Amino acid sequence: MNTGFLKVIKLSAFAFVTLLIFTSNAAATGHYPHVQLSITPNLLWLIGSNFQIAGADAQVGDEIAVFDSGDNLIGAFTVTIVGEYGTLIVDGNIPATAGTDEGAEAGEALTIKVWDESAQREYLPNEIVLTPGPETFGFLPAVLPLEYSDLAQYSLDVAAGSAAATDTGGSGGGGCFIATAAYGSYLDKNVMVLRKFRDNFLLTNKAGRAFVKFYYKYSPPVAGFIQEHNAVRLTTRAVLTPLVYGIKYPVPAFALFGAAALSGVFIMRRRK
Repeated sequence: MNTGFLKVIKLSAFAFVTLLIFTSNAAATGHYPHVQLSITPNLLWLIGSNFQIAGADAQVGDEIAVFDSGDNLIGAFTVTIVGEYGTLIVDGNIPATAGTDEGAEAGEALTIKVWDESAQREYLPNEIVLTPGPETFGFLPAVLPLEYSDLAQYSLDVAAGSAAATDTGGSGGGGCFIATAAYGSYLDKNVMVLRKFRDNFLLTNKAGRAFVKFYYKYSPPVAGFIQEHNAVRLTTRAVLTPLVYGIKYPVPAFALFGAAALSGVFIMRRRK
């Protein structure tokens, strides 16, 4: 491949990235007036095909913004298509420029805030539920909890102000709808165990992410029914508790299960 052709490809790629950044900045001049400090390779891209506010599709003019662990604005986008956002470009820091903080560091926790233009209201992280979006155009389902990674392309669905966000604690690890309904609070120690299992195991593999997405889609009505019926809530809690124990103490749980299985075999043989 000749040198001239390579230069054309590089210039085209640079122009494309510049256009994306310009579009993102032009769209983010409202409640979250974000201006990218520089055009660098240290970026993260987010898109969302399902963006809801208070149970309805986000409308044109609504905004979504990304903040680093110090609550610094490092990316924003204003909705131009109902129910969607993208491409939201998140700034990354450049290690070579000592003394200048251009954005997030690799592995740094990120939070999302949402602005409802018609209601003139901001939704904070604890009022927002994040879920991995579908794989599309090379964007992979986001891994939660959301962290910065150079050149990553994530698909991330966002629901702000929904009942699910209020009940589960939102993007700070929420989403355990049934467990929260059973135990009464997303801060309950048993719910915390299940949330960590989801984040550290289920969301780290394709099959687990598929299960979590299915669960997020169908479990909220079940959780609502559980919450309204005390007997069902107690039964669900009784069913979940052994699972929580098994996750928290896998070795004793395995030994107990093995002992129970052996006892069952012994009893069956005695009956014969």
